[in-house]
Amino acid sequence: MDYARLYRPVQAVGYGPVVHTVMSCDLSGRGFDCRAIGVVGPSGRNFYVSGSAVYLWVNGQNRRGYGQANPLADANLPAPAVLYRMPLDCSAIGAVKARGAPLDQFSFDERDGTLRVLVRAEGAGESMWSAEVTSGDVGFLRVPVGRFGEEVPTMERTAYRGLPRVAGSTSAMHNRFVGDALLYGAGDGWGGRRNVPAGTTHPVWVYDAGRDRTTQVDVTHSIERIEPMGRDALVVGNEGTGLTFSAVALDEAPAVAGRHTVRNAAQGETRSHGFFYLPSGDRTGMLGLPVTAGGDGGGWQQLRGVSSSVMFLGVEGLRFRDLGALRSGTARAVDDHCVASCADWYGNARPIFWRNRVFALLGYELVEGSLAGGRVRESRRTDFLRTLLNGASDRSGNVFNNLPD
Repeated sequence: MDYARLYRPVQAVGYGPVVHTVMSCDLSGRGFDCRAIGVVGPSGRNFYVSGSAVYLWVNGQNRRGYGQANPLADANLPAPAVLYRMPLDCSAIGAVKARGAPLDQFSFDERDGTLRVLVRAEGAGESMWSAEVTSGDVGFLRVPVGRFGEEVPTMERTAYRGLPRVAGSTSAMHNRFVGDALLYGAGDGWGGRRNVPAGTTHPVWVYDAGRDRTTQVDVTHSIERIEPMGRDALVVGNEGTGLTFSAVALDEAPAVAGRHTVRNAAQGETRSHGFFYLPSGDRTGMLGLPVTAGGDGGGWQQLRGVSSSVMFLGVEGLRFRDLGALRSGTARAVDDHCVASCADWYGNARPIFWRNRVFALLGYELVEGSLAGGRVRESRRTDFLRTLLNGASDRSGNVFNNLPD
């Protein structure tokens, strides 16, 4: 990176300065022609990539020690932050000064020349466990793309809009933009299921950014996942010992339009790529989600177990229809002795829709199914860890068993 393309810090970098960099490479030729642009600052915990830029939110460097307050923050105000806009074509970087912290990458949305961000007065972005807290005020920030500049202006109070807090004893907050709506709510996250009395409702807050109006939509389950489903939203969470899917129609008056409960089940994969929706028309399509049977539904279990199946639901007018599942051939995760991953970095399960074909990735198993007569049925499968191990005499990890000939 050319030194002239490196921007100086605009906030204290503390004990851990980082060069945040965007690199753009021309892949049309035979060579590898790249250029880069960067900015020096504290380590960042949130970034979002739109169709034109990388947005980086940096709250500054806290004191050494977990969970201690930012010494530069005013106790009566959300923590100060700098929001950078780094164009994908590596043109000039712009920035604005802001307050608060996003929850995760789903807290951002660029639309019609404006970046919209859900911010919280407490929390520290996606650093470990920081995104799991639910306390503190919630706000909505609008930043016109034209405001980002080298002079780093401060966003005015009128750029923020206070939103309802997440209440209750839940441990994790989730949020998602769907079109012009922002949805958020709370669930149990990595913890185990709590004993919640039957009939308990949980609020999903829907903020209509175009109409500047907030609506509370009550569901009968915790909020563990929020996903776009065409122009509407899907909210998934635990209900007793079951897993419930709620379709939220994002009409002028948002409301639950359909629901489906899978008994004695929980999500088998909580990361974002565990869910896919394949639309076939307006409010019509097919979705898939990994599930596991039994257990207390704690999200941490995905790190030690394997999803028992990927279940598929048909969607017709936001009503759900059970299409069946593609199941794993093993009841437990395979210890591959770190051949591919010691910590399952890719997520152990997901549905895959490719053209007119349907697949389920379940750990090291890839199962293909076919949809006929309103049901998904297995047609074939492969276990690619077994295929890998068949070509090696010993993959135990002992270096003396893997010396070259």
